Amino acid sequence: MKLTGREAKRHVERPIEGVAGTLLFGPDPAETAARRERLARALAGEDGELVRLAGPAVQRDPAALSDALRSRGFFSARTVVVIEGAGDGVAKAVEAALEDLRGGDAALVVSAGDLKPKGALRKLFEAHAQLAAVGVYSEPPDREEIAAMLKAARIASWSPEAMDALAALAEGMEAEEFRALIEKLALYLGEGEGALRAEDVAACAPAQLEAELDELVAAVAKGEVERLPIILRRLAAQGAAPTGLLIATSRHFRQAFEIASAPDGPEAAAGRARPPLFGPRRSLMVAHVRRLGREGIENALRALLEADLALRSPNPPPAQALVERTLMRLAMQARQRR
Repeated sequence: MKLTGREAKRHVERPIEGVAGTLLFGPDPAETAARRERLARALAGEDGELVRLAGPAVQRDPAALSDALRSRGFFSARTVVVIEGAGDGVAKAVEAALEDLRGGDAALVVSAGDLKPKGALRKLFEAHAQLAAVGVYSEPPDREEIAAMLKAARIASWSPEAMDALAALAEGMEAEEFRALIEKLALYLGEGEGALRAEDVAACAPAQLEAELDELVAAVAKGEVERLPIILRRLAAQGAAPTGLLIATSRHFRQAFEIASAPDGPEAAAGRARPPLFGPRRSLMVAHVRRLGREGIENALRALLEADLALRSPNPPPAQALVERTLMRLAMQARQRR
């Protein structure tokens, strides 16, 4: 049978009952291998045994596949045979070994490159009721998959805003890069340290995105109204979530408010700020505080808070449009005070 879409993705994590053999194929070797390993582990469970064979070796010696499927470890409940680097040449060996898959004690996982639709291997797996063929392509994970990845990384709970931020990031990141982000979040949060928040996602976001967010905050603070739409489009193309833009801007204005409230002036306050401010960031902060003053910064924080509350309301407005309007309004206010 041929599995596509959500059904194919679910099968990798929770194999369909009665499917004894699965072919994974696609143009991205790393992603195909990653899904192969997840499927093999899901089939084997805690007590199963993994037996690995190379595609060319199976093609040279078809009997090796049948022998592997019949093998049983002393303590293993199930044998899962994994064929890596397969091609159409292993189709006959798989077909000959189908009898060994019918007992339920063995399972087969085959990974290959970008196979042609009429090739022998795809035709065998797509036509047979006991086998499944899954094409692996560069599609971002959906929310259900992201939730499964978080749970696998021992992140037990998360806020809706954190899931929104992760879903947006997934749109613009490679699969391996996104998995690395999940692992980084698990280390950052720590096991049993509470629910994952959007602030945590923003803190662990890739460095390139962080640089773009810094540029966005600088444009708002300097009142660069013309540049702001360009930066917002770049961030949207990278998959930056509207909540992430709001968080980054609010963080800057909160620190600006602390510095503006200091009795000894913005320069001295910026020197002892936490997190520390260095170089251009420090100069930007001091200039921003002098331009807006304590009252102007307080008004900006009020506008950001109102936007945040609107996004959390039972019937929130379109997030992207709301955040962009808020940031544009703040930039125009900063421009008027030049």
